[in-house]
Amino acid sequence: MMIVIGILAILFSLGAIVFNSFVKGDQIDSGVKKVISCLNEARAKTLAGYSLGGESALNFGVHFEENAYTLFGGSVFDSQDQTNQRFSLDEGLIFNQIELSSGNIIFEKITGQVVGFDGDQNFVILKSRDSSQERRVTINKLGTIE
Repeated sequence: MMIVIGILAILFSLGAIVFNSFVKGDQIDSGVKKVISCLNEARAKTLAGYSLGGESALNFGVHFEENAYTLFGGSVFDSQDQTNQRFSLDEGLIFNQIELSSGNIIFEKITGQVVGFDGDQNFVILKSRDSSQERRVTINKLGTIE
């Protein structure tokens, strides 16, 4: 009887580990989809000539911090701008690496290309705080996500 209980305990522990890993991967994938959606929204608003509060058409971009990202209008990120849309990462996720000029991706009017593109600074890495799982989001010169 003790052997059966021991085997069941081991199987339960292994199952819990596999399930936890699966959940963490799902959480990261969900976070990546949200970040990509925000980047695509910024690019689409730029290409559509969207404006804020009656201003002429703007560039739009996304600013990244360790625990959040912000959709903003304009050529420079202003953390005090009331029109910014800030999104916090799900608990347990962080941007482990932000390899972007000034922590921003800004899309150019008319073309949608990345302003001041640098091939060495064109990605962010989203990581689970309590596992080694991570996903890289790369933006190319044309403004599309790879």
